[in-house]
Amino acid sequence: MQLHPWIDCLHAKDRKLHVDRGVAAGQGDLDYDAFVTLAAKYTPHAPFILEYVGPKDYQQALALVQTAIRRM
Repeated sequence: MQLHPWIDCLHAKDRKLHVDRGVAAGQGDLDYDAFVTLAAKYTPHAPFILEYVGPKDYQQALALVQTAIRRM
C-alpha cells in the first residue's frame, strides 16, 4: 500500500549515522536530490519543512534545497 495519499507535510532533517547531535543540512546522510524528486512526484501538494541546526546554517540549508530542486 502506498502512503503518499495520506502525507500532509514533509519534514527534512539531516542526520549522520553514529553521531549524537543533529548536523547541518547537507552534512548528513539525507539525499536531498532524491528527497525533493520523490516529494515532487508523490506529494506535490504537501508543504516542506526544512530543519537546520542553527541560524548560521539556514542560508546553507536553503541553498542546498534550491540546488536540488533545480537539478530535477
